[in-house]
Amino acid sequence: MQLSLVQNVDDVEGYPDLILFPEGVSGSEIARANTVFPKAVVVSAVAEGEHCIGSVFSGGVKRVTYPKIGTDGNTIGVGLEPERTPTWSTGDTAIGIIICMDVQTGLLQRVVAALRRSSKPLKLLCIPADMGAEWFNSPDLEPTFKDIWVALCNLARTDGSTRCDTFIANPNGQKICSKRDGASLHFTL
Repeated sequence: MQLSLVQNVDDVEGYPDLILFPEGVSGSEIARANTVFPKAVVVSAVAEGEHCIGSVFSGGVKRVTYPKIGTDGNTIGVGLEPERTPTWSTGDTAIGIIICMDVQTGLLQRVVAALRRSSKPLKLLCIPADMGAEWFNSPDLEPTFKDIWVALCNLARTDGSTRCDTFIANPNGQKICSKRDGASLHFTL
């Protein structure tokens, strides 16, 4: 599976199987991605009013959606976990989505458990994020993420703040590639 973790559609290289955008990407950019790359799975977290909505699209159709649980300086969370676990399967891949700071909620354990239970050989957790440097700041992830691939795409900021890297971690929890400051990351699993 070829992944592109990008800030906008213009950063995509080739014809990836999955495009992951950061938290805060516009709905028009997601619509554009679905038009330009109709065969790609598109994962995003778009601000809708005061809330942020995470989604997984395939073939331009929204397959999974959930509202962000946590409240931060950008959006107001709904405060409740969704009834349906935000996972979806296609081909040989099981995909889960967790928006940014929701990695601190019980929803993370539900998504990881669902991915681990999947019969699909490739299990991928996608995290559209807008995170400072204090998040995921070591080369290895905590054991919670063991047995699944993790792709985190972080929003680039121009305010000079230090940011969490955009990265991909293997099922052993090791970051195998990362980029700073919103640089695009392209990787084949």
